[in-house]
Amino acid sequence: MLQFALTLVLMTGAGLLLRSVRNLWHVNPGFDTRHVISFQVGLSPSLTRTPAGTRAAYQHLLARIREVPGVEAADLTNIVPLSGADNGGPFWIGTAQPASLQEAPHALYFWTGPDYLKTMGIPLLQGRFFTSSDQVSSSKVVVIDNVLAQTFFRGENPVGQTLTVGHWGAARIVGVVGHVRHWGLDDPGTYNPRQIYIPVYQLPDSMVTYFFRNLTLLVRTTLPPAAVMPSVRDVVNASSPDQPVYAIKTIDDVVSESMSSRNLPIFLLGAFAALALLLSSIGIYGVVSTR
Repeated sequence: MLQFALTLVLMTGAGLLLRSVRNLWHVNPGFDTRHVISFQVGLSPSLTRTPAGTRAAYQHLLARIREVPGVEAADLTNIVPLSGADNGGPFWIGTAQPASLQEAPHALYFWTGPDYLKTMGIPLLQGRFFTSSDQVSSSKVVVIDNVLAQTFFRGENPVGQTLTVGHWGAARIVGVVGHVRHWGLDDPGTYNPRQIYIPVYQLPDSMVTYFFRNLTLLVRTTLPPAAVMPSVRDVVNASSPDQPVYAIKTIDDVVSESMSSRNLPIFLLGAFAALALLLSSIGIYGVVSTR
């Protein structure tokens, strides 16, 4: 009976853990995970010889992808939410640099294009997001999330204020967007909780060659991914046949992978509970059958 009681404790723990994970699936990540595909493209060296050529190549490619039937929106990003990728750095309000960058607050930098919010389904709360006019030759702008806004601009409007991104420069805040859970659906918000969005086409020439090589393309569709990706591949190959399309995932897959670390404890706890239940049942049967 003691063995049976301990088995019930194990089974209860497995059930509670399973319920916690099930509840996580209903947590709002801050964006719409449905019908979004992420992938990377190795652009032809003939199209990326110069920073200006690299920017133009991606802009032309995205313009053609947006014309594919079933595609609602498409854009670029340096990191995909919930992927675990990190691109954080220091920032400060205004232009006066703090005495030590190590002591400056940190945020997660999302380098994106003008259609990123529409592609990911992230809500715009104040001001505007980027436009096609936000280029390397125009004044620097940024968009912040509501966590950063509430922390550093409590009681005042952040739109129009100046924020300096370390190693990039001072920029005008033009909008505020909803916070995205990047470090997991159960992200407590204690590690790098603030988020800054920066126009990818305002990257300086010195950073373009390396940075654009690692960008991810995101596509929101009205059709199943399997029905859209062949047409997207055709568009990519049309500009140059030596451009591989790789690392294809749906955002639902990314969310599932972010939860994978919790599957093993559930499996082990459930397996041990089932084994303990079997052994205790055999033991009880043995005791009863001998009477």
